[in-house]
Amino acid sequence: MDWPLNVGGKPFNSWPAFVPVMFECTVLFAALSSVGAMFLLNGLPNTSRKIIDPSITRDRFALMIEAPVTVEDDETDEAEKRKAAQYKRFSEAEAADFLRSVGAQEVKSVYAEGWF
Repeated sequence: MDWPLNVGGKPFNSWPAFVPVMFECTVLFAALSSVGAMFLLNGLPNTSRKIIDPSITRDRFALMIEAPVTVEDDETDEAEKRKAAQYKRFSEAEAADFLRSVGAQEVKSVYAEGWF
């Protein structure tokens, strides 16, 4: 014979007992999904691109100066021409000389090869 004793006063398959567990699982899933989406949208981990210099992460830091891309005069509108006219033309040699004059130990020119 089976004599089940219901000591707690609740039925054996009561759904309110599972509500806090499901709420916590929903919060956990939302947090993990947000972190996963952040990594995917930021392109992390970066496994396909090369680094500029391996010693940057050990004992050096890098300063990157992006050279402005020159656009053909036929393709630019008047607002872009006026905006470009107020700035001096970029000279790579002049920038390298300036960096050396302020104490740079090494100046390298890196050209676009898919790093950024």
